[in-house]
Amino acid sequence: MRFRITRTNIWLLALLASACAQPTVLVESTPRPTQAAQVAPMTPPSGSFNVPTAAVAWTPVTIGSGRGRELRQALVDKHPLALMLENSASALLEDRVFQMVKAAGPEIQVVTRGRARLDAILEELGEIPYRVTLAPAGTNILGQPVFIPKEHPLYTEWLKNKKPLKGAKAMLTVRPIAVDDIRLKQLRQGRQGSCEAIERGLKQGLEAGAQFFNPYETEANKALANGFTRHLDAAFPKWSAEIAESRDPEWRRCMSAYQSFLNTYAPCLEGACKAGPKVHITAGGIIGMEKSDLLIPKTCPVPGMRDYVAEMEDLAARAVAEVLPALDRGWVGEIMRHGGLETLSAGITEVCTPRHRRFNPDDLNRAQSDVRYFLSDLQKRTLSGEWLAAAGMERVPGLGPVRVIARINALGHPPTATASQLVKQLRALDRCDEARERLYQAILIDVATSEVVFMGIFFEAELLCDGLPPG
Repeated sequence: MRFRITRTNIWLLALLASACAQPTVLVESTPRPTQAAQVAPMTPPSGSFNVPTAAVAWTPVTIGSGRGRELRQALVDKHPLALMLENSASALLEDRVFQMVKAAGPEIQVVTRGRARLDAILEELGEIPYRVTLAPAGTNILGQPVFIPKEHPLYTEWLKNKKPLKGAKAMLTVRPIAVDDIRLKQLRQGRQGSCEAIERGLKQGLEAGAQFFNPYETEANKALANGFTRHLDAAFPKWSAEIAESRDPEWRRCMSAYQSFLNTYAPCLEGACKAGPKVHITAGGIIGMEKSDLLIPKTCPVPGMRDYVAEMEDLAARAVAEVLPALDRGWVGEIMRHGGLETLSAGITEVCTPRHRRFNPDDLNRAQSDVRYFLSDLQKRTLSGEWLAAAGMERVPGLGPVRVIARINALGHPPTATASQLVKQLRALDRCDEARERLYQAILIDVATSEVVFMGIFFEAELLCDGLPPG
């Protein structure tokens, strides 16, 4: 007999296949509290959160000797100058040295840049600028010859009138140099600039803010703990019974891990809830729970098993949602104010970390002014926002990763966004940070006396940076 495929037969085949398949385990829904939550509104804040001012001198720290000012003054005092770079120096290096000299003082005259013709004359006349040789100075008690250093100055009377120098008072040479590790370590220890005053002021402001928010955190966390405990008290017995009654060998590993997970929340039922949701003023204002599911195997849950981690997150979210309407009463705006200050403080600390770099003075002055304006405006602004349900992870200082359940949503432009943009502008202040630890030696020789007026070793950014003076 031929079997005809009809719509009815297809339905019968599907029914037969489902009957032969392994039965599906149905997870019962988690019990919930039977009574509605009663949450009293928070006590309003007394006064406002005080923002510190930035009326202090501060400059991001750069790595360097600080001898740039010394070289700058020597160049001003000894011009006109002859730039005597090595014959192998590139045209780019020659131009960078010239731009550095002109930035050191617009009035400085550079009468010549090359030394090839000067070298030829000196070679012909047997003289090299500031040459040192060893001259015999008798013998020692053993009859061995003794030598002492002898300096050979320039013949300045004739040399200063030679065409290659064109009346220069001093010769400046700049060349790449390598030093040993000990000397390099010494050079790295040089520091210019300081943010100590502003960092100290911002830190004191944040510490004062923490004291200001203590009453709010205490009251809000008590309300959150009560709400979380209400929901946990309804769900915990059901979950514990499921885990205890499970006998499936395939589930045993998961159930053991889930039991340990639930045990971290068991103290909440006794009034000591450290693992439940809490308000964190840091990070701009969030409500979250510490991450406590790190030991759950990645294969859990298996099909048909309850996902207790997800259930706990849903339970916490429901409990927090009941408390959120009572958490404002003027506190949210102050938390936002604190968040703006915290964002700026972290940014200033980052920007002020010592690095190889330089700053354009005008850009730095403008940035300092912007910081002062931001803090002044942050104190005066009227801020408002609201607690809203949220998700994700946030790192809380001193605590680590926290699962976010709710966060503050600003009604208007949030100060944290303004502070972040300001920090971004501060990061952009750096000039020549790519130079890193390339070293150059600068030597300035007085033509009239053959005296070495200045000799110093600089990191590249200190000496040759975007037409800035040495610094």
